[in-house]
Formats: sequence, structure tokens, C-alpha cells
Amino acid sequence: MKRKKIWLGIPVITLVFAITAAGCASTGGSGGDKSGSDPALLNATWIDGNGDLVKLNNGDLETSIGGKPAHRGTYTVSGNTITITLNAVHGGIPDHNLPQSKWYTRADLRKLGVTEDGIAQIFRSSKGTYNVSASTLTIKGGMWKGTYTKKK
Repeated sequence: MKRKKIWLGIPVITLVFAITAAGCASTGGSGGDKSGSDPALLNATWIDGNGDLVKLNNGDLETSIGGKPAHRGTYTVSGNTITITLNAVHGGIPDHNLPQSKWYTRADLRKLGVTEDGIAQIFRSSKGTYNVSASTLTIKGGMWKGTYTKKK
């Protein structure tokens, strides 16, 4: 039963990771342009059509779903490719089905009896391409594709 509950959180984690990837930037860029794949353009809070947030800040990311903390991780960029790796999930999100409203790492999930395959699914890396144009972030490919708006 617990195994099924953990797997229900994977689609949510995947969506958040995609959003995060979208918010991350690549190391390429075009100097002083306000669009393209300049990683500095990713340093912002991005919001999707559902109102969920992805905060990107110099390689660190944090997401929230429905106003509640959801994921933490890191991102790297190369050209216009972004790679996102999660390192913690929050138990306050119902889809995660974790016993307490706190941050959980790989080690914490092992203690709860989550299988290594389940942990690998939750914390897998994802790659996609991105572009920032004005206040819009677009991510293509990878687990997260979509359009995000820079939060003011």
C-alpha cells in the first residue's frame, strides 16, 4: 500500500521538475540581451498556468505546489540545455504521501522503506532546452515542457 502511495507522487514530481527545468538557464547567451539562454535570466520566480512556483537562483531551485513547499534541488546549464536534479521532497504535498510535513532526502525515504527503484524515480535528473524571452520562460523536451511567466 505504501509503495503505491509513493508512486502517486511521481507525476507531480515530474511536473515540478519540468517547471524547474524551464526556469533554469544555460551557460550560453548573447551578452546583454534580455532573451535567449543566458543563465542569469533564469534567476527569478516562475509561475505556471496552475499558479505553482519554481524559484531559480544561481544553480539552486525550490518549488511549491498550491502554495506549499514541494521540491528542492539544483540545476546546471550548458548552452540552452538545462539539467535539473532533485535532492529533497516535502511531505506537506498530498501527492507525496509522506507521513510528516517536512523535507525528505533519499536517506529519509530509505528509512521509510521506499525501494531503491522508487527513490531513483523520484530523484532522477531531467534535461530539456529552454529560452527566456522578456518575462516568459519556455521549456521544450525533457520531463517538463511548457511556458512559465516571471513573477513580479
